Amino acid sequence: MFGSLLGSNLGAFLYERMLARWWGPRPAAARTTLFWSLFAALDVVAVVGLILFGAGVRQDTPDTRRRARRVMFGVHG
Repeated sequence: MFGSLLGSNLGAFLYERMLARWWGPRPAAARTTLFWSLFAALDVVAVVGLILFGAGVRQDTPDTRRRARRVMFGVHG
């Protein structure tokens, strides 16, 4: 859910700013590499965040549920 909301809007914004104005293979090649590198970096950040989140709420206890709820309200807020 979160990825589809953020990813589609961010992808459209970055495409418009970085690639839409450039036509032809030479000018677009460097910009295309940067465009996809940004998405790869965002994927790495997402993976690290999920690993940290999973490590923080490994056990299903009332305390971890409370912490998970706070994190999710912060992410969605």
